[in-house]
Amino acid sequence: SCGDLMRTNYMRSVHARGQIVKCTELARLRALREFGGVYMDEDVEVLQPFDKLLRMPFFIGREDNEWINGAVMGAAFGTPIVELLYNRFPAHGEGLLGAHSYGPGYLTPEIQKLHVDVLPPEFFFPYLWNQTREQAVITLSTYAMHHWAKSWVGRY
Repeated sequence: SCGDLMRTNYMRSVHARGQIVKCTELARLRALREFGGVYMDEDVEVLQPFDKLLRMPFFIGREDNEWINGAVMGAAFGTPIVELLYNRFPAHGEGLLGAHSYGPGYLTPEIQKLHVDVLPPEFFFPYLWNQTREQAVITLSTYAMHHWAKSWVGRY
């Protein structure tokens, strides 16, 4: 069960500071580790069924040429990649760095170390965080669109 998640120093600390956005960074990894399935941030719009993606043991997308973003990620139950990502997360710390450090800042180097295939931006990020929805380039490979609600900006 995920009940002991709040016992980690990271979760207790960021929750006590009201930094709920940071809570999701560890919680999504724990949920995928415990149950498998698909995780999506609440500002993600699904554009087509994920059937083809669900055949993969693990999937995650690149937001641009630099960063891997966990706003949409999926894993079959028991996928070792998720176990490694969860176990390597700095859950012993107090989460004092900016939110980006625990999302793309954490995921990008860790996934690169694991040599995992990462989906290109058009799958989940058809426009960048500093662009508007009208600038989105939607293709046949666009499964979902992250709308960049920016709930982490200026608060975390």
